[in-house]
Amino acid sequence: MGPFADVLSELITSNDDFLKAVDELEALQGALAADHVPKDFFCSPAVSRPQRESTLRKALEDLNPMLVKTLVLVLRKGHFMLLPELVIAAREIADERCNILRGTIGTAVDLKESAQEKILKALEASSGKTPRMQFTTDPDLLGGIVVKVKNQELDASLKRKLTDAKNLLKNKRA
Repeated sequence: MGPFADVLSELITSNDDFLKAVDELEALQGALAADHVPKDFFCSPAVSRPQRESTLRKALEDLNPMLVKTLVLVLRKGHFMLLPELVIAAREIADERCNILRGTIGTAVDLKESAQEKILKALEASSGKTPRMQFTTDPDLLGGIVVKVKNQELDASLKRKLTDAKNLLKNKRA
């Protein structure tokens, strides 16, 4: 689905408009994932191609016109079931194009907004990117923080430190 995401990126030249279109695409994919009926309709060979396209255009008339054109192309090529992959590819392009850092930050307890802001400012300073992170809580961490971005993880949790200390003691005994 990368080529379709590339086309969408080329059609929408404004970064703000592209980010908004990707958000719209993500919302659409989420709505379709929650209800199989529209997906079945758009992928059914029993429904004519013009009828599918017309229905799609009417359903999405409030969205970015270039996004609608791209989705009609995806539908014509028979790839509508691959919409989740399109969302992922478009989001990656948008994040790269707009210098956004996306991931999760896990802590043992809910952080106050001021603490979250400090962490986000530190991430922005160290990465040079605008962080859009999701904060999660995991009591098993005991304390500290775990930051995950794509395939990288920075684990500065108390649980990790205790595990490392335990392994170090086991290795010294052996």
